[in-house]
Amino acid sequence: MNRSSEEVDHVKGYMKKAAVVVFAGALMFATATAASANQAGVRVDGKERGYGGVNNHGNHVYACDTRSDNWGVRTRFVYVVSGGGQYEDVVGDGNGSTTGCGVRDLPLALTAVRFNVCAGVSGADTGCTGWIEVDLNDRAAQAGAANPSTISLG
Repeated sequence: MNRSSEEVDHVKGYMKKAAVVVFAGALMFATATAASANQAGVRVDGKERGYGGVNNHGNHVYACDTRSDNWGVRTRFVYVVSGGGQYEDVVGDGNGSTTGCGVRDLPLALTAVRFNVCAGVSGADTGCTGWIEVDLNDRAAQAGAANPSTISLG
């Protein structure tokens, strides 16, 4: 059976797209543990209070309170919008060592580029880590962010 050149080109294009999807899936699996570079623990008054961070695509922010001590843990983060502009937001977890963390999943048009992790009672930031730049891999280009290292908290 003879196929037209248009049909052959369509099949070739489909196969290339399928190969890219398979490669991207394998790459995502291989770098899944790299998100720990974008994570920080917070220690206040000599005690580990919890941890927080951002995944290496800048679209998943989390805060985890690991002690039952009436303190909460918050991850403050700066994110950029693909159309321009930068904003700050926070995700928190105040349930102590109870299972689960506070999470925020950002849509594709938003990319977290910087974060810090804080702990305190009743939402107070008694102690915080320094601001940490997110290792974005290729997410910054997808979301239209310029160079995240140039963003200031003015």
